[in-house]
Amino acid sequence: MVAPHFDDAVLSVAQVLLRTRATIVTVCGGAPAPGVVSEWDLACGYTDGVAAAADRAGEDLKANSISGAASVHLGLTNAPYRDTFPVRAVALDIARAMLLEGPLWIPLGIGNHPDHIGTREAVLTLPGVADRLRFYADCPDACAFGWYARDADRAENHRWQPHLDRLGPLRMHEVFLTDEQLRLKLEMVASHASQMRGLLPAFPDLLDPLGPLRREVYWTKPPNH
Repeated sequence: MVAPHFDDAVLSVAQVLLRTRATIVTVCGGAPAPGVVSEWDLACGYTDGVAAAADRAGEDLKANSISGAASVHLGLTNAPYRDTFPVRAVALDIARAMLLEGPLWIPLGIGNHPDHIGTREAVLTLPGVADRLRFYADCPDACAFGWYARDADRAENHRWQPHLDRLGPLRMHEVFLTDEQLRLKLEMVASHASQMRGLLPAFPDLLDPLGPLRREVYWTKPPNH
């Protein structure tokens, strides 16, 4: 499983983490240069980007201990700390870190975040992985306007269809977590406390058992495509 950021896997595909022995490769697991801080890290309560990166790495280990997932942290910094996404270099790092068989879960790219798009595009350059790919709906951006909203009613950056069009024919699947799975998912998500400080003002029901996180959506390529 490949995640752009530390919290993306637990937010988007907890059902996989809770039923398999997954390995999560987090692409943006690096720290910025000392003495700089992004607006996002400021919103999450930090005055130093290095401290934010260190805390998030620890939160990732805590969250993944709940499901038993293994954690691999790559060295790229988050988007605010760089100008471009080095697709080729990231693809090589992912290839070295990922398992050689089984489903390979990657973000669809909903939300148009450069780290999510870059992660997807990096994996798409890898040879021999097409039949393994599972594209997960990036939460919370995927459900920002409700799971069942028409794409035309979503903000432009939150629309699903442009990403589906980019990837060709795909078959959608949805999963509804059991009460126990949802309890564990919310515990995993809450473990990413620094990210929640930034996300909850925009998504106040994110940790609510009646909120959007019981549903998860992903896509696979139909046979013969």
